[in-house]
Amino acid sequence: MQSYRLTINFYSPMVFYDRLTLDALVAYCLARDETMKDGRLGFVSYAQALPAVIKGLDKLNEIIEHRDGVPLASFLQVDGAIEYLDSWKKRFHSKHVHLVDFGKARRRINTASGKYRSYNQPLPAKVLDRGSFVFIGNGSVVMELMEDYVPGIGKKVSEGFGWIDGLDLTDSELSWNDILLMRPVPLPVAEKYGISGNRRICGWRPPYWLKTNVCECMVPE
Repeated sequence: MQSYRLTINFYSPMVFYDRLTLDALVAYCLARDETMKDGRLGFVSYAQALPAVIKGLDKLNEIIEHRDGVPLASFLQVDGAIEYLDSWKKRFHSKHVHLVDFGKARRRINTASGKYRSYNQPLPAKVLDRGSFVFIGNGSVVMELMEDYVPGIGKKVSEGFGWIDGLDLTDSELSWNDILLMRPVPLPVAEKYGISGNRRICGWRPPYWLKTNVCECMVPE
């Protein structure tokens, strides 16, 4: 398969703690695609999402090439990002009103004071014009999935963070060896190919939240 660079232009600050990998985004797109076929618009819980995730992972292996089980897709590559502290308003959600004991009082939630008040939750936002992923796989399918299901990247996309202004797909000269240096790799695979970096316990393949996909990895410095 061909090696590609997917460049993403942003028009709002992005929020993330750990850098994203492209294979995680593609797996998300495939799972969303499966749920759309079932007539559902989104996930309610991990348990309900898991069948769609498993179906999507079968397709992921056909879209993104693997080496020793590791997807050949990099971390988000960012240069010159400026970090600052932003925030979003945390509000009481009306769907939880049945959990509140009003007693004989009027059924009213006071969000201006008391334990149900709204507050600003700090977010480490990053201002950046663009970022990119490098991967080996089917570039046209990746572009199509990203355009259909990913309006933004990172946390709090629904609050306006990390929105995408445009995508650009170009050929890359990087090989699978180079890409393995740009993502988490399980320690046995890292030792096999002489990959160095920081040791860390983390996920290394989708779904990254699944405990069986978490182990000691070599992560880029």
